[in-house]
Amino acid sequence: MKFSEGKSYLSKLAIASSIVTINALAIAPSQAMNLIQNGSFENINGTFVNNGAGFMPLGNGSTIIPGWTTTNPFVAWISDSNGFGVRTPFGTFSPDLKTGSNVGGLAQTINIIITVNIDCYHL
Repeated sequence: MKFSEGKSYLSKLAIASSIVTINALAIAPSQAMNLIQNGSFENINGTFVNNGAGFMPLGNGSTIIPGWTTTNPFVAWISDSNGFGVRTPFGTFSPDLKTGSNVGGLAQTINIIITVNIDCYHL
């Protein structure tokens, strides 16, 4: 994706079954930061409620996973302490985006402003 100095762009980026929306607002290289909030889906707010099997089913529009919103009702939030042997290499929690034949989805909005001349920006 190319950005021209002084212009704002709106772009959507699909990552697996997740959707990340980027609204161009403001950032310069000296202000670089992690744009995705809670990218490893951790329980940073203490909102995980174990259903007894090490996961938590989430409904459509749920914001239980900090920084994320479910886009349909086919998402479960899984702890590494689950009884299925599913483990994440990045932290201790992960989303399950496949329940039976259904595919789940997660979304997050990222706001940035491009204030310098940048040829290319990579997520």
